[in-house]
Amino acid sequence: MINFLQNKKFNVVDNYLSEEISDMLYDLFMSKDCPWYFNEATHGGDIEVLNKHYETPQFTHSFIQEGKSCSDLTNIVTFLTKTHKQNIYRLKVNYLTNSNQSGISHPPHLDDKNNASRSINVIIFLNESDGDTVIYKNNQITRIEPKKGRAIFMRGDVFHASNSPVEYKNRVVLNVNILN
Repeated sequence: MINFLQNKKFNVVDNYLSEEISDMLYDLFMSKDCPWYFNEATHGGDIEVLNKHYETPQFTHSFIQEGKSCSDLTNIVTFLTKTHKQNIYRLKVNYLTNSNQSGISHPPHLDDKNNASRSINVIIFLNESDGDTVIYKNNQITRIEPKKGRAIFMRGDVFHASNSPVEYKNRVVLNVNILN
C-alpha cells in the first residue's frame, strides 16, 4: 500500500479497483444490507473553518473505527479493496448527494491530526461521478476528478477536500486511513 505513494505527497492510481469490484461494492452499499448514517457536515472540524467554506450533509457507513471492526461488512470490504493486510485505523464509505452548486469545495481538512505524520489516507471512487477531490499542497491546488476504480493515495499530513456532485445523483467513495 505504501509503495503507491512513490515518495510523493500524493499519487493518483487509475484502475486500482476493477470496474467489476467497484460495481460489486457500490451495489452492496446501495443495498438494504448496508445502513447509512446521516452527518450534518462532511467534516467535523472547527467552527471557524466551517464558517469560511461551503458545507453539505453526507451519509456514511463505518467499517473500522480506531482500529476495531464495527460492521458486519468489514471483512468483505477490506478483502475486495486489497486493504485486509494493512494496519487500518479507520475505514468508511462516504455518500454525497447532488448539491446543484458547482465548483465549491467542502472545508480542507486532515483525516486525523493526531496521526497525520504517520499515516496514509486513501480515497477510492466507486462510481462515475463529478465532485472533484481537491488537494492543497505548498499553496497549490490540484483538482482530481472522480473516476470509477481510481484511488488517491496521500500522506496523512496533506490537506484535502471533497466537492458534492452537480451532474450526477451521488458520489460514493471509500475512505481508508492506514497507520505506517
